[in-house]
Amino acid sequence: ASVAVARRAKSARGLAQTVPLNEPQEGPEVLGWQAVASELWITLTSMSVGIGNGIATFSVPTNPSTRGRSGAIVIAGKAFAVKQKSG
Repeated sequence: ASVAVARRAKSARGLAQTVPLNEPQEGPEVLGWQAVASELWITLTSMSVGIGNGIATFSVPTNPSTRGRSGAIVIAGKAFAVKQKSG
């Protein structure tokens, strides 16, 4: 499955983001995918596994720290950085 992220979390405020997963048009096989968050503060709010096209949705809460933080979401084997400024 191919994955695209429209934007990343950059503010200290919370954010919800949707990631579309599009099945390639080549070949007859249908591919499965899995989404995994690297940090506990990144929450997957939709199904984290699927077959073929789908949507993975995640959210991050307001960052209470005085330091920025970063993590990642790995979807279908591709890592996407999630960076959040300090609160």
